Amino acid sequence: MIKKILPLILFITIIFSVSAYSQDFTLMPFRSKDKWGFCDNNKKIKIEPKYDSVNIFSDGYARVILNKKTGMINMRGKEICKIKYDEIFDFSEGLAKVVLNGKSGFINLHGEEIIPLIFTEANSFKDGLADVQLGDKWGFINKKGKVVIPIKYDLAYSFKDGLAGVKLNGKAGFINTKGEAVIPLMFDEIPFYFGDVFKDGLSAVRQNEKFGFINEKGDLIIPMKYDAVNSFSEGIASVKLMFDKYWGFINKKDQEITPFIFDKVYFFHEGMAGVVVKDSVGFINTEGKIVVPIKYQDANSFSEGLARVKLHDKFGFINKKGEAVIPIEYDGEGNFSEGLAAVKKSDKWGYINKNGKVVIPIKYDMALAFENGLAIVKYNGKLGYINLNGVEYWKN
Repeated sequence: MIKKILPLILFITIIFSVSAYSQDFTLMPFRSKDKWGFCDNNKKIKIEPKYDSVNIFSDGYARVILNKKTGMINMRGKEICKIKYDEIFDFSEGLAKVVLNGKSGFINLHGEEIIPLIFTEANSFKDGLADVQLGDKWGFINKKGKVVIPIKYDLAYSFKDGLAGVKLNGKAGFINTKGEAVIPLMFDEIPFYFGDVFKDGLSAVRQNEKFGFINEKGDLIIPMKYDAVNSFSEGIASVKLMFDKYWGFINKKDQEITPFIFDKVYFFHEGMAGVVVKDSVGFINTEGKIVVPIKYQDANSFSEGLARVKLHDKFGFINKKGEAVIPIEYDGEGNFSEGLAAVKKSDKWGYINKNGKVVIPIKYDMALAFENGLAIVKYNGKLGYINLNGVEYWKN
């Protein structure tokens, strides 16, 4: 299957994501047999392994799981909130969403329940407000838990730069932090599944079965004439004039930079976008020129100057000229991240550098991308963390 074709599909693991906001690697997640704790960089145990799973420390705190419940500890191993929640999410603007028995609320950095767990659903605080759901309606609360924008909307999405998308009685638009409709609720659809709605300063909107793009003032910048669109990325968006026809690309002036000839498309990333004709993949640049021939079975978007490609059922990496800088000889590969990429040979995984040299042995059952100096791997059926030098933070 093509990777990163729109819309994107999220990958979920049973261990918390490596990514976080301001991480602290003074303590590292460490697994001893089937229990998790924390050690220092020399693998000296600092917090005894007793948890079923742990998260990396972020802003001095780490989430931990024990007996299918989640809590939070500080760097001394002290619980700052009881291990009682079904879920704890990342802190945003000093508060973290928590879930228990299907209800959502918020805790502060001391683990105190600042906002009671009364909401059907809730999202993180942005611009000082959080969108929350009661029953089947949405509204917004402030950090004291006070409803400041009425819970009346059929849909509501988090604020970004002072604007939030909402839908009421079948019509969608944007409100400000005072709850005022600064872009009237007049559209049939705002494709919120793009996540970052005003990407590159423009948002797709649909009216009378056609899509166009507006700016943050609500001005119609690109006419509503497309049957399908994807959000702008690096100043370019992929669009369809007719739903059952082909994709092409336009710029923010609604100028076509490619003909409408592609069966599937990727987002632009690092100045390149994958395009598919029939069952073959290549890449175009921001001028719309095909710079990597459309000949590969599969491809990932460019990352750190290289893209993973598949040809004759083998994987390798090409540069932006289409040159195979790492031979197409592996059974599987991931993207480059922090200078390394996971590769697979004979059902085992390891890591190579950008010169194609194996720098972490090909011995793991599974290997994920590095983020902030750590990667999750599976060895002898158990998960654990390694660093960029291949140091393993576990003891079987």
